[in-house]
Amino acid sequence: MGQKTNLIERGNKLSNHYKWTADIRMVMFQQLRSRLGTYKVWSAVMQPHNGQGQEAIYLSHLDEIADCLTQGFPANADTQYGVYTADQVRQQINFALQQGIRAKGYSHLRPSLSKSTIENLEASLASAFMSEEDIHRSFFGILSTVVTVNSPELKKLVPYFVKHKSVTAKSYAPDLDVYLKYDRSIQDWDWSQVDTMIRRLKRVTTLNKRHYSKAERSSAKTLMGIFEDFRSGRRSLEYIAVAHVLGFIQVRNVVLVDGNLKELEQTIPERGLDAPCLGRWLDMISRTVEGDNGNHRWKKCISLIDRGLLPPDFKMPFMLLTQQEARDCHAAYRMAKGMANIKASQAGTDRSDIKLDAEELIKANGWGLRLRDVDLRKNTLKGKKNPQVVAVRERMIDSHGGGRWGNEIIIRDVYNAIRDLKNTGDGKFAHTDIDVMKTELNEYIEWQPLERKTATFTHPGTGHHAGAFGGLGSEWRVNVIDAHNGTTENTYFLGSPMAANINNYSLVQVLRDTKHHGDVLTLIDNLERKFSFYRIYAKKVRAVFGEDAALQLPAMVAVPNFFTKDVDIDFRGKKVTVKSQPEKFIMISRNDLEEWVLAEDTLVPFEWMFEAA
Repeated sequence: MGQKTNLIERGNKLSNHYKWTADIRMVMFQQLRSRLGTYKVWSAVMQPHNGQGQEAIYLSHLDEIADCLTQGFPANADTQYGVYTADQVRQQINFALQQGIRAKGYSHLRPSLSKSTIENLEASLASAFMSEEDIHRSFFGILSTVVTVNSPELKKLVPYFVKHKSVTAKSYAPDLDVYLKYDRSIQDWDWSQVDTMIRRLKRVTTLNKRHYSKAERSSAKTLMGIFEDFRSGRRSLEYIAVAHVLGFIQVRNVVLVDGNLKELEQTIPERGLDAPCLGRWLDMISRTVEGDNGNHRWKKCISLIDRGLLPPDFKMPFMLLTQQEARDCHAAYRMAKGMANIKASQAGTDRSDIKLDAEELIKANGWGLRLRDVDLRKNTLKGKKNPQVVAVRERMIDSHGGGRWGNEIIIRDVYNAIRDLKNTGDGKFAHTDIDVMKTELNEYIEWQPLERKTATFTHPGTGHHAGAFGGLGSEWRVNVIDAHNGTTENTYFLGSPMAANINNYSLVQVLRDTKHHGDVLTLIDNLERKFSFYRIYAKKVRAVFGEDAALQLPAMVAVPNFFTKDVDIDFRGKKVTVKSQPEKFIMISRNDLEEWVLAEDTLVPFEWMFEAA
């Protein structure tokens, strides 16, 4: 109570009505340190720690700090911006965190933002939340010129900043002019993903030799050398216009993470890209490439160019391999791309990626027949100690461990992949690769890719689906929904339909399911859950915007074939024979979906999931 009373007394003495002052920032960082410790004990980039539930914990503390500031500084809270909020507090704290040693350094072009950065760094130092060793060296050049009387802590550190500031290049190659208008040093890249790949590949060539073939170890060594050449500057990065990136082929499940996209939305227009992407040359003369890692960055650059927030000739930094190098490193290439995304601060690795990697490893080595007979309930050579089981388990820990998912989760997903082998030989369930399924969808609908539009299709208006997809020139895109927990649930069932409406294209969402583990009842339950999300999010939209708000739904829902032959199933207590429909899809129109969504107590129709024989 004493602390809160002192805050109120200080707040009442303030005569100005600015939202943020030196005193307010000082209290904010003091409160932050008292609740969550100093910056040195934090392990994540923009919050204290990563992991499940950590962001929610952080936000609860920010709410408390915001309430403290509102009560402590009522005059300042009584502005056009209203009372202090957790988002406002987080924004101010982020100005300092962006300059932390675990971040990338941030060069603001707008004077007001640079001023806010300096003021928040001053408060973080004065409150002992940060020290000079905690600040990213890329910002030392600006801090070395601080002369304002309002920054005594920074001013006394000027000699330190001058002595340790990064050297800035004096001249740049002509093809960097557009890119370097964002005023960042070409030496100061974020190499965290590359460092992770180098470290993990080195492990493959040394510690875990017995789990890798000679070809894989040789490939890993070659690829590691290429990455080290880029990392050290012995090999130059290439700057490729966004329009010359003809696509991205990523091993992992491509799920566009809202938080990651939001951060890129804010940072790219101001300073360009911080981390180089990975890709391969398609044509050096025309400077066209295919990307392998950096899908979030590419998608966001396309969007920013379309909206006029980036110039049309904006260039992306790339580590580019020749096609021959990619072939020479083929055995390690997939591993490396999986290794690049183990951290939550990056695009992230979905659990389905771990299972998919395990399945691909089993398939590539021909271990399926042997592993189908193991009993994972036993800790013997016929169970968990089986050499192939051990190899798959250790390989997945090598690729995905140490990041978003703990070893126990990784092992669980590996064991699920092995258990699923028993379901692939009964002839009941179709196990269609996602790329094959997408090809089947395109052929079934009979549409064609739209020129100069990435992953966008148009329908000729003729054939089996005449009229359903509009005429020639209409724009359609596809979402494939499999796993849909947490952030991805919001992305698919709310964000994607909204993006389609905003950007004037139509959306097909495919309700794929690979999580049924060979059980029909689980498959039905998973499909019903997916459909239910359309109803849930429709209610949320109307609860916020009123009963007359337009429902955010896809233009079409497609349900693929799940069976290789006609089968008898138990559907809601009745025996039904389901027809196998290879290469075909059940299509549900938006009108039918909306009618069902609004009819609250209606179950998902059988014919939306299966066709009766």
